Amino acid sequence: MLTNGSVVKSKKLRIVTLGRTADKKTKVFTKIATALPNDKFVWIDDGNMRDSLTDNNITITGWLDRKLAIKEMENSDGFLLTSHYEGRPMSLLETMYIEKVCVVSSVIGNRDVINGRNGFLCKNIDEYIVA
Repeated sequence: MLTNGSVVKSKKLRIVTLGRTADKKTKVFTKIATALPNDKFVWIDDGNMRDSLTDNNITITGWLDRKLAIKEMENSDGFLLTSHYEGRPMSLLETMYIEKVCVVSSVIGNRDVINGRNGFLCKNIDEYIVA
């Protein structure tokens, strides 16, 4: 909803991502979470850059088996993928299958499946935040 040219959300969002942290731009993920302090961000999995996921509205689940990870995605409002690169991300395909909004980096792999009608391709933090 737009009011006076600015976006007004009607509820707090729960946004998830899934993956090892080394290739997923954890600093970008944290900056997005910081810019949206009323929303909840969930990082499914764990990794060696865990310490860079520092904002108070970020929860790190640690590694979850596939069934529990999909349940987390089902209980979300959207999926955020801030990767440096991707092949054909299974987590993105599974999230699309359960019809969640996907906001992803504009990299090969993501661009192969997101086309503007089924999600958002982002090149910078501002685009992520708007999406």
